[in-house]
Amino acid sequence: MGIIELSPLVLETFDFDRIVERLVSFCSSSPAKEMARSIAPFSPEEVHLKTQEAREALDMVQFDGSLSLRGLPDLRSLFPRIEVVDASLSLENLIEILHFFRLSLEIRGEAKERKIKEKYPSLSPHFDRIKDFRPLVKKMEKVISKEGYILDTASDRLWELRKRIKFLQNRIVKELEEMLNSSQLAPLLQDRIYTQRRGRYVIPLKIQYRNAIDGLIIDHSSSGSTVFIEPARILELDNELELNRLQEEEEIARLLRELTAELRPFLEEIKETYETLVYLDLLQAKANLGNSWRGRVPQWGERLIIRGGHHPLLGEKAVPFDLELSPDKSILVISGPNAGGKTVLLKSVALIVFLTFCGIPPPLEEGSSLPLYNYLFVDIGDHQDLENELSTFTYRLSSLKKALQEAESPALFLIDELGGGTDPAEGSALAIAILQYLRKRGITTLVTTHLPAVKQYAFREEEAVPASLAFDPQTLEPTYQLVVGEIGPSYGIHIAERVGIPPEIIQTALTIVDKKEWEFNQLLLLYPSAGRI
Repeated sequence: MGIIELSPLVLETFDFDRIVERLVSFCSSSPAKEMARSIAPFSPEEVHLKTQEAREALDMVQFDGSLSLRGLPDLRSLFPRIEVVDASLSLENLIEILHFFRLSLEIRGEAKERKIKEKYPSLSPHFDRIKDFRPLVKKMEKVISKEGYILDTASDRLWELRKRIKFLQNRIVKELEEMLNSSQLAPLLQDRIYTQRRGRYVIPLKIQYRNAIDGLIIDHSSSGSTVFIEPARILELDNELELNRLQEEEEIARLLRELTAELRPFLEEIKETYETLVYLDLLQAKANLGNSWRGRVPQWGERLIIRGGHHPLLGEKAVPFDLELSPDKSILVISGPNAGGKTVLLKSVALIVFLTFCGIPPPLEEGSSLPLYNYLFVDIGDHQDLENELSTFTYRLSSLKKALQEAESPALFLIDELGGGTDPAEGSALAIAILQYLRKRGITTLVTTHLPAVKQYAFREEEAVPASLAFDPQTLEPTYQLVVGEIGPSYGIHIAERVGIPPEIIQTALTIVDKKEWEFNQLLLLYPSAGRI
């Protein structure tokens, strides 16, 4: 329950909102994009099956290529209309349905050719739900051309009507051309052309000659200098042409109703196939997204093991990390310099866990495993509740209190700067007490800290594991490498000196800082493994 209820605000703190937008870009259809935007972790009942589907979908796109789902239309609004007896879809709607049928046949063919069902058994039930609509395709193709218009041969009645329409058009054009080529009429014409206005054939006369020939004024130009006359000699032909065109429209409407009626008995199969293709669209998008950062789906196990993990949005700049926690060593305390990558590491772990539970292959390597967490708590970055007048410190404690009430083991807590935001002595005591409480509850916990007492706790306690983000003492630059088993100093004064804070301030700070703590940090700077002495 807890993993599912992470708020959008919390999801943003570890960049999941940005991952979702990437996922949306990999989807082909509008419904799949909508599902991607509201993606949530799987329930405990389905997580095993869904992560196996994710694993096989990743293998499929890597070894057999992606399915041809581009152009999958949004048909959801059409299904209720098909259901209504005597209702009719438009030609455009039926073309969308026909395209969907062809696409489903193409997917069936691809699956058969690539032996998808044999290679990927957890995906097989989805492909079984894609029905064969060839009989409907044949019926629709007798009416609708590949170019998307109604064929003359769609019915005998339509064939006769269109033949008559063509004959009438030719007769009218012949009559009009004779008039336009007349030397007597030439001075009256604005142009020696015929055209159509309001569905009627007309010739353009200069306004002053509007009564010079028999006929009806159908329209005039915007300037008022031209009137468009339907000559009397073509009036009956035009009337018959208009009648035939109306009859043509009626016949087309009848054909569209018939095609819609042909779909109605198969509506449930159409819906099921469509929903399956949308599901495969999203499943494939997840796999392609994971493949874009060379992700893998971890195994399930008692230990949290991450091999080659990294933040998926950092690309080639990402520094991979390894870590391992178990029920008897369930706390990881991460120290190190400011801007050294501690928060990014927590975000990376949060994403790896959350992506896995959402069926998106996270950025890690083979040999990784995750426990089946019932609860995930993430506290990263600064938060304030101005409406309730809560400071960052109070707000974070309130969130932690709620999480402690809800969480049941196995659970994962990721807390940035635990004990920060208040008096260092009290913050350290509170942080250590929280870590001890979480350890007793069997909750796996990763925290970052600058507090010396919390660092020393991680070094002393058997159940805790110290770790640091490495710092190059020569260049005074972070390397972003996670070093498990070592305590890392914060290098606050070194960093201040590097960014150009005046030397007078640096020297004063050195006289004020606690000597024992400074000497300990200097020792760590020269001999990183000294934290294990």
